[in-house]
Amino acid sequence: MYQEQFKNSAYEKFAFNFCLANAWRVRDKLGDFDDCMAQCRLYFVEVQKFYEGKLNSPQHLMWAYRLWVTGQFHDLSKKDYKNRCTKMKLQRKGEISIKSEAEMVVILGEASSELKEVLRIFFNAPKEVMETISKDAKTAHSGKFFRHVVSFCGLAPERADDLAKELKDLLK
Repeated sequence: MYQEQFKNSAYEKFAFNFCLANAWRVRDKLGDFDDCMAQCRLYFVEVQKFYEGKLNSPQHLMWAYRLWVTGQFHDLSKKDYKNRCTKMKLQRKGEISIKSEAEMVVILGEASSELKEVLRIFFNAPKEVMETISKDAKTAHSGKFFRHVVSFCGLAPERADDLAKELKDLLK
């Protein structure tokens, strides 16, 4: 019922223009333009239910709807901004950022044969084998665990640091 009131109305025109101007502010939280429009439709339903019987005219409803949408988008944009800042800090600290599995496969294709052998264990070993290796390492520290997997592959333990550096360099 509420959706029928929204289609081809002044409310939809407002939402369309608002999303054109402000979709970039909430791209990480909501998604693209169509997702923003869908969110505005949802806000229209929320406003109608929240103010049911309290609004006197369509103009009054438009005022409440505009206030609701701008307030919600402001809150979402603040969260989106914090999210972007956190991502930027992680990237500055040298954290690994891979966009897709395909990208990771291409990057790891350039790895040395020794590193590929170690990674094959991480990617293909059954859960039980990994638990056994972890128990043998007797620690949850990732560096010691990586060294233990390197020695499990029959490689010299001193190669573990070189292989870890190679992997980090490849993934940056």
